[in-house]
Amino acid sequence: MTIQMIAMVGFAPLAASWIHRHRPSHIRIAAVWFTTAQTASSLAGVLQAAGLEVLGESSLYGRSPGLAGHPNTMGVMASVAILITIEGYRRQHAQRSPLRGILVATFIVNATGLLVTGSTSSMISFVAALLVYAYLRRTSALVYVVGSVTALLTLALGVTIASSSGAFASPVDRLAQVTGQTDEISTIEDRIRTVAYAWNGIVDNPLFGAGMDDASGGTFDGVVLTHNLPIRAWYQGGLFAFIAIATVYGIMIGAIIKASRRRPTDSALPVAVAAILAAFALTSAMLQQPLYWAIFSTSIAVALHSNAETSKPSVIKAVQSRVACS
Repeated sequence: MTIQMIAMVGFAPLAASWIHRHRPSHIRIAAVWFTTAQTASSLAGVLQAAGLEVLGESSLYGRSPGLAGHPNTMGVMASVAILITIEGYRRQHAQRSPLRGILVATFIVNATGLLVTGSTSSMISFVAALLVYAYLRRTSALVYVVGSVTALLTLALGVTIASSSGAFASPVDRLAQVTGQTDEISTIEDRIRTVAYAWNGIVDNPLFGAGMDDASGGTFDGVVLTHNLPIRAWYQGGLFAFIAIATVYGIMIGAIIKASRRRPTDSALPVAVAAILAAFALTSAMLQQPLYWAIFSTSIAVALHSNAETSKPSVIKAVQSRVACS
């Protein structure tokens, strides 16, 4: 587990940064393939919400896992795919490309897939990241209106599927369940219990932690892991693991601040993708998930490199101006 964390947190961003500098097309190709695969997973989730079984997976407790194995995993991956689709549409719209129709369909499938997962944490993370993206892109009010209408139409489609099949829990139903307003287990309460248990463990052993393996990370019932990335890192890996994760969050916040100083910014998409995963990690057991870290590391590396590229012309012009004056 420790070797895996060193690879994902220490080396993956360096590799992603090198690829972005020397093979930028590879990042774009990876984004296209990721979105294509996730769209297939979201489509499977929609079919599961309609009461069908796809590749042995079906809706469970009103939540669709798609092809991801777990509703929360599909929810956060669908959120990333939606942001990539929005950025792709923005670029194709300026070129009046015929691909816009495909991108709209991709958006609808993934937005519906996000809803049928019933992942409240993914939905909240997506909204937060969408605000970051809109701020960095200096989005006009018209885009907000169009986006809101599209989201409402997608939600209406999800509710229609729910009422006809009974296999889908609407976002309103999920919110009631998550907050403990139903007879089912409140997931917020469970998450709070894991964090409280981990904090007690931190107080008892703040320097070295309980151990990085999942067995050592079990909380109140000995099985459920801490659903908060910084707290879990400290509880299991000790103070130095917490410092490492806190540094990652600090770098991401720094990337947002840097990007916000430039108009427009090419780092809006990678920063927003990092924001989705960072927000989601505050309520999930993300520490041992290579898929999350691969996307998280890549998005931060691309964001920082894009910021650096954006700052170069102004520096060059300033030097040229000084030389001319001399």
